[in-house]
Amino acid sequence: MSTRLHLPPAIRRLVTARMAKPAPLLEGARQRRACLYKVDRLGDFVLAIGALRRLIAHYGPGECRLVVSTIAAPLAAAEFPDVARWEVPADASGVLREIRPLRRRLAPVWAAESFTDVVCLRHARSVYRNITLGWIHAQHWHGLGPQPVDRNVFVGHRPEFVADYPAAPRPPWCRELLAHREVVGRATGVTPDWSVLRPQLCSVQPSTGANWIFCPFGSEPNRDFPEDRWIEAWRTARFPVGRIEVLGPASRHEELARMAARLRQEANRADVLVAANLPPMEFVARLAAARGIVTVESAAAHFATAFDKPAVIVTGGGHFGCLAPWGEGVRQRWLATPMPCFGCEWECPFSTVHCLVEQSAESVAQALREMIAHG
Repeated sequence: MSTRLHLPPAIRRLVTARMAKPAPLLEGARQRRACLYKVDRLGDFVLAIGALRRLIAHYGPGECRLVVSTIAAPLAAAEFPDVARWEVPADASGVLREIRPLRRRLAPVWAAESFTDVVCLRHARSVYRNITLGWIHAQHWHGLGPQPVDRNVFVGHRPEFVADYPAAPRPPWCRELLAHREVVGRATGVTPDWSVLRPQLCSVQPSTGANWIFCPFGSEPNRDFPEDRWIEAWRTARFPVGRIEVLGPASRHEELARMAARLRQEANRADVLVAANLPPMEFVARLAAARGIVTVESAAAHFATAFDKPAVIVTGGGHFGCLAPWGEGVRQRWLATPMPCFGCEWECPFSTVHCLVEQSAESVAQALREMIAHG
């Protein structure tokens, strides 16, 4: 079932519920204390690192099984090498075309283990997340919203935040981190404070290199800051010498190359390097060694904050307060233009994304100058 099939809701729910059923538990299945579910992209996984570390300490590394996306798996392996993992795609949109073959392959494997607890740190759930959660054999549920079972499995393709997602973020928390705090408290019986849940990496240590990292693109094109504004900001900020590394996905290599060319020609930056589709841990290593990071709300923004790097982050209002801003540091400058439509979850009703388009190049340039001057 994909969004293109337009099946009637009753049939869609029936098919979805059937896909959410676990395979029969195998005789002699191994028993572990906890299955920790965090199927997400790289930046969202970063936000959960502190929560996962606390949960693993509570249950014991050998008593845990992590369920993560293939994108985040290398980072999960580096951060939690003693914890077993199951890996699934970060997302899938079609129940019949994509999820059914995945279920045939993975559900029997997952039926080889059962758990006392399942702990869900994915709070905006789509049909894909709810179906894969249904394959886990566990006695107790720790997560926001109802446990996805046959009678209440969610059938929407776009992720939706659960009803009890925290409403009012307060620095240094964002709503996502407050949600992690609530779930960890339910699972362990002790509500952790900021020092415990602050996202920090143990596998990669930050250092101060010579290169500036520029990650201009978000996970979706409607989260991009206009290219002309970026170039104008870089041109007027009067950056000191140093290589600029322009990083991004392979799917946008031509745009990355064009932006690098414009930086050379219009912003007088002679030393500009483009790197597309870096392996996850190479991407992390470059961010960790950066002199400073310039980006939109993206994985790079979360790594910059976790490493406490000087950073300029242009963010829109789609999920403002949910996943960002966060952190207690003053070295990250989160730039946003508040608008009445904030909180649209990137379902922008306008032909242009005003919350990004109306951010001025001068405000970004000023933030760049402050980043240079004060770190």
